[in-house]
Amino acid sequence: MSRRSKSILNRRGPITIWAWRCARGAFHAAAASYRRAIAIKSSDPGSHSNLGNALRALGRHGEAEASHRRALALDPDYLEARYNLGLVLKD
Repeated sequence: MSRRSKSILNRRGPITIWAWRCARGAFHAAAASYRRAIAIKSSDPGSHSNLGNALRALGRHGEAEASHRRALALDPDYLEARYNLGLVLKD
């Protein structure tokens, strides 16, 4: 596994990637990063929820909702995913 892949799998890694890419307004790139992280480790609820955040920013609410619901299916106690799902449903 490459060094880059390990950083994506790190619990704090996706958040760092998200913040860096969003600060640049690069939501498509952020979504692509989370899709790669999910391809490597599909059981990480953080990657699914963060993908949902990027998709929401792109106006793709149906896909965002599905991503947050997947995160909650993996970890029903994941409060950030529940909050993010609420934001998508509110939009």
